[in-house]
Amino acid sequence: MKSIQEFLLQLSEQDIRLWLDDDSLRCNASQDVLTVALHDELVQRKAEIVSFLSQMATDSDEISEVILPAPSDNFLPLSPNQQGIWFVEQLEDDLATYNQAFAIELKGYLNVDVLERSLQEIVARHAILRTKFVNRNGKPIQVIQELKNFQLSQVDISHLIETERQQEIEKFTIVETQHPFDLAQDQLFRISLFHLQDDSHVLLFIMHHLIADGWSSGVIMRELGILYEAFISGNLSPLPELSIQYADFSYWQQQQFETVLEKHLNYWLQQLNGASPFLQLPTDRPRQPVKTNSGQVETLTIGADLTRRLKQLSQQH
Repeated sequence: MKSIQEFLLQLSEQDIRLWLDDDSLRCNASQDVLTVALHDELVQRKAEIVSFLSQMATDSDEISEVILPAPSDNFLPLSPNQQGIWFVEQLEDDLATYNQAFAIELKGYLNVDVLERSLQEIVARHAILRTKFVNRNGKPIQVIQELKNFQLSQVDISHLIETERQQEIEKFTIVETQHPFDLAQDQLFRISLFHLQDDSHVLLFIMHHLIADGWSSGVIMRELGILYEAFISGNLSPLPELSIQYADFSYWQQQQFETVLEKHLNYWLQQLNGASPFLQLPTDRPRQPVKTNSGQVETLTIGADLTRRLKQLSQQH
């Protein structure tokens, strides 16, 4: 039998996400990936997984410390990851590299008004979705905006045949993904609903990486389902109010870095002492004077034995 680390790594590679909700084990996975055999193994090893994740949380100094809301009179800083993205965006105008897209296929009867209300609730619930990033004396700060009336963009392509519908959605997605956001002015997401048939829709999200990532898409889809089910039944939102927002985490993280930054900086100065400031790679063509975002994909196969040894190496380090 695989060790618990190997089993969790296998799940991660298949984009199966596990987390603890109080003492309960939660799982997020698509039905085609979570096979019956894998589900049974999850059930059999549930206690072992819960124990391992609990121990990981206990061992983590960052998780054990309580994060409090940031002072309201402070300029809200960006997290280090956000700072890096913001910095790159300043180097080039009309950059859309950090735009990301994900879509949800909706089958069956759809009440568009309830869907729009559910999305409005998600925007109200997560302040990061109402955040813009302003340059203040050469440094970026987060500015959380008041909630505006959210209107869902709708595109009717029911008159097209099935293959043309798919092409239209793909073409629309490419255009929207390549259309940049103004970080200091824009709402940093765009949501569009495609009407394919009376009982078939596609909900498309275009979001800037400053306010969302791959994990965020799972949170949005889960909460959207919960809210829609509640609102369509005439109930209020069952989701508990969030105790902290991402800006609170960014502020907390900055406070942590102020105490440990010098230690980490000194470590890397020692590690990189004597290293060349330039990475000279043996390329077969001269580097272009102006960077572009064009690229290609190269595919190669790594043998099972080498793959296993690479995984072991990564786990050890």
